[in-house]
Amino acid sequence: MAGLLLDPGSDLWADWGLLGAPDPSRFTAKEAAPGLFRNFISEAYPSYAFHTWAERLIALLQRVADGQLNRLIVCCPPRLGKSLLVSKLFPAY
Repeated sequence: MAGLLLDPGSDLWADWGLLGAPDPSRFTAKEAAPGLFRNFISEAYPSYAFHTWAERLIALLQRVADGQLNRLIVCCPPRLGKSLLVSKLFPAY
C-alpha cells in the first residue's frame, strides 16, 4: 500500500486483541469524551487542595481543553502549585 509505513494486513501490532487493549474504533463519542479537568485532578491527585486561585486556573485550563481559549499565560507567585497543574496534570488530562 502506498503511503503506509506498514501493511495493515501483515502488521501484528495492528491487532488490538493481541495487545490486550480495546479497539479505539469501537468507542462511541460518549465513551471517548473526557470528563472535567477538576474531576480528573480529584481522581489522579486525591490530596489536592482546591483553593480559590486554583479553581480559577482550573476553569481557565478547562476552557483551553474545550477549545474556547487557544492561548493562556499563567503568572502567579512561586509555590502555589502552578507547575503541578499546568505542567503535570493538564498534559495528562
